[in-house]
Amino acid sequence: MLRAEALVRREGWIAPYPSDRIFFPAAIIFGVEQDYLDTHIVPFMKQNGIIAVSVPGLQKDLTEGIPAVLQPFWEEHMSFHSSEWWRALWKLSPDITIEHYFSHTRHSDAWNDWLQSSNPHAQDDISMIEAENGEYFDTIGLVATVH
Repeated sequence: MLRAEALVRREGWIAPYPSDRIFFPAAIIFGVEQDYLDTHIVPFMKQNGIIAVSVPGLQKDLTEGIPAVLQPFWEEHMSFHSSEWWRALWKLSPDITIEHYFSHTRHSDAWNDWLQSSNPHAQDDISMIEAENGEYFDTIGLVATVH
């Protein structure tokens, strides 16, 4: 199964088993492309497998552009979206049923833990989170079952 081996290599996973047996009872990864689930995740999932993601996101989508306070920190590759945006994206897949989509109730705690870490990226995020002041960012969770 070359597709599974390619997925393992592209996503940086280390597979302790032959590539012809890669079927995941659960996957915890994400992509923002419209066909990502159907192309890169669902083919490797067992029926009734669970797809669960927790991603940095937004309380609501930025329909009027990036707010001035975030512009110094915003990078083109950032794919922050609201829970509604993620739900709409995942609903495009005929191969899953969305069980839950939500904003994490411990969003602030998660960010605070991250900012207190010694990771250089976390240290870079401190001024962004201070400028954002709890007005825009969120942590989004989605859970789906594969048909």
